[in-house]
Amino acid sequence: IIARGYLGNPDLTAQAFEDGWLRTGDLATAHQDGFVTISGRSKDLIISGGVNIHPQEVTDCLLECDGVADAIAFGLPHGVWGEQVAAAICARPGAGLDRHQILQYCLDRLAPHKVPRILTFVDSLPRNAAGKILVKQLRAECQAMDMSRGSSSEASLADQVIEQASEVFGVSAADLSLQAEPATTPGWDSFAHLTLITALEARFDLTFSAQEILRVDSLSHLVDLLVARQSRVPEGQALTVQ
Repeated sequence: IIARGYLGNPDLTAQAFEDGWLRTGDLATAHQDGFVTISGRSKDLIISGGVNIHPQEVTDCLLECDGVADAIAFGLPHGVWGEQVAAAICARPGAGLDRHQILQYCLDRLAPHKVPRILTFVDSLPRNAAGKILVKQLRAECQAMDMSRGSSSEASLADQVIEQASEVFGVSAADLSLQAEPATTPGWDSFAHLTLITALEARFDLTFSAQEILRVDSLSHLVDLLVARQSRVPEGQALTVQ
């Protein structure tokens, strides 16, 4: 039985119904053999840099990772890309999972732009009485944690650049150094390069020029640029960061 609309809410009815048909918001693909594949909901679609990402595809990948008991992927606002992929993970007891293992698992199976840029471990995923995951609550909690993390200024510039690169590239910070370069660093592709740049711009409230972005060839170079900005030293002057 399909209702005719929402009681006392004509605006919502107009959004959900068209010529008497209910628009469910489901995204699906019809195959030649007659089968239909449901890929998600239109309201959950993540649009990052103009690219559509189905969060269910990312969620399915996470759930296949050994040691993951429950997971869900969703979009979070991003100042440049519009949205970025985030995920909440509930690990199995004793699994010993860390974010870098999970990100590497995703990098091996998903396109780079689909790999979660923000990964949060939780004891359990919040659900309503019907068992539906409360994505809005998770999104708000992840945004709050990300803002809190971004406000910290205790770490040195070098440590902060390595920390940010670790999150973007999906590798352990222990495996990165200031000498890390795109050609030898896993996960440092063109998309990750721009993602790292925009993350650092947001973190330090500055904007790199196009020339600076193209010339970055190591994490050390990025640190030098940040030091130059904070010290108001001309870009051409050499700086050494410990």
